[in-house]
Amino acid sequence: MEYSITYNQDVFKAGYDRLTALENVDVSLVNKVIKRIELLGYINTFSNELTELFTHEDVELERQLAGLTDTAYFDLLRKELNRNFKSSLSVVIMTFNEERCIERCISSIDMIADEIIVLDTGSTDRTVDIIKTRFPRVKVLHQAWSDDFSACRNTLIEHSSCDWIFQLDADEYLSSGKECIREFLDLFYSFPVAPLIISPKIVNHDNRHLDFTKRIFRKKDNLKYFGVIHEEPRYDMSQRGEDLLQVTTEFIIYHDGYQAEIIDAKNKNVRNMALQHKMIAIEPDNMRWHYFLAREQKAAGYSSSVIVSIIDQGITKRLNASKPDYFHMLSLILLAQIYEEEARFDELDDVSKTLMELYPNCTDGLYYKLIGPYICTLSKLNQLTTHSIQSLVKIEASGSVINQQKEHLYYLYGNVYWGLGNYKRAFYFYNLIKDPQIRSDVSSKLQFVQEKINQFLLKE
Repeated sequence: MEYSITYNQDVFKAGYDRLTALENVDVSLVNKVIKRIELLGYINTFSNELTELFTHEDVELERQLAGLTDTAYFDLLRKELNRNFKSSLSVVIMTFNEERCIERCISSIDMIADEIIVLDTGSTDRTVDIIKTRFPRVKVLHQAWSDDFSACRNTLIEHSSCDWIFQLDADEYLSSGKECIREFLDLFYSFPVAPLIISPKIVNHDNRHLDFTKRIFRKKDNLKYFGVIHEEPRYDMSQRGEDLLQVTTEFIIYHDGYQAEIIDAKNKNVRNMALQHKMIAIEPDNMRWHYFLAREQKAAGYSSSVIVSIIDQGITKRLNASKPDYFHMLSLILLAQIYEEEARFDELDDVSKTLMELYPNCTDGLYYKLIGPYICTLSKLNQLTTHSIQSLVKIEASGSVINQQKEHLYYLYGNVYWGLGNYKRAFYFYNLIKDPQIRSDVSSKLQFVQEKINQFLLKE
């Protein structure tokens, strides 16, 4: 019987447990199993259609494997692990005035790429000189800029000669996992389902992570890019990428091209918005283009009414409105950010409910559902405390059953301001307290907080 175990990490973990339980351990086989577990450990998520290849969801397969003798199980592992196919890798890069970062970019993949191709769209700085001087093996193509990123990406695909194509931007560099990525790609070149696309994780300068990056694919799958801006690889153009079988990974690409000073230097917002309007005209029912335009407008400081209008247009026109859509989710989150910033809490509540209903696995819905009432509560508490203090000042001959010196109020005011994060104001009222018992309560609280702060800081 043939078993499909190549990408099933559970099988290799079970094999490791069996192997290491033996008195005479086959060290060579153990090391190969460990390596396969390590490679498969880079997988983060995958398309639902691939579940049976990656997990023990096939109960019958799990039962049959469990029934194998150690000898049969180990023979199965050896047969799988002795396969030794080597694939080749083309890394392709677009450039335009990238002297700031091109050396960093190419250096990060120089040792893993069989072929590196750069397409330059008219750099007037030292970009091309740096490449030719520092990396003489890199093939440099020249193509006039035509306001179309896909045209450039597809030119790079046409000139690539290797099994895998890895699209990397000049303001990015490969970091985590680079020592294993070639073996990972070797393993996946014979993946039995197509079209396959592999996504390294992108970490932006603000530490935001992007998982579905769609950067690595097999040339034989014949993918082409679509979109003059924020382009994406597609197989059947009419499917808009939904027919791609995705594997997201923990291989990490760092990206700094959207730092404010870099955007300003390259005038990216103006360029991006003009191209984004073109894409909305081409595919008006695709939420992807509305989201990216709204995001660019927000970064450029457009009024919230303009941004909200663009998102609303996209939501109204989007195809298959009842179907989950990643860019619809991102658009809702962008709306929530705007409503939070402008204290439009009723609208924020509506958006958070929609997020939680349509995208229950997105924790941002929970965040925005709570943040509105939280801010409102703090604001109301601040108002009540201010009014209470003003009323106290007006009392000429105060009396109290609790504390004649009004220190119970000082304690309460201090606690309220502590909860509001106004620590200066909190200590103002704590310092008015003379009563030994109340001061002791304050001291106990602060000592506890100080201890927890010290513990927290020690972890950094």
